[in-house]
Amino acid sequence: MTIEGKEKRAKVLFLSGSPLKEEIAWGGPVVMNTREELQQAFKELEEGTFIK
Repeated sequence: MTIEGKEKRAKVLFLSGSPLKEEIAWGGPVVMNTREELQQAFKELEEGTFIK
């Protein structure tokens, strides 16, 4: 979808989905299900092993 204004154009993307009904632990750029998983993710980020 494209919306045209007086000076600039804007593109809008609408997404929809069913809720996962899972716990969320958020820490900056990382989102996991539990605090323990979040801590492990940051440990792996520091060690350079996060992306496997």
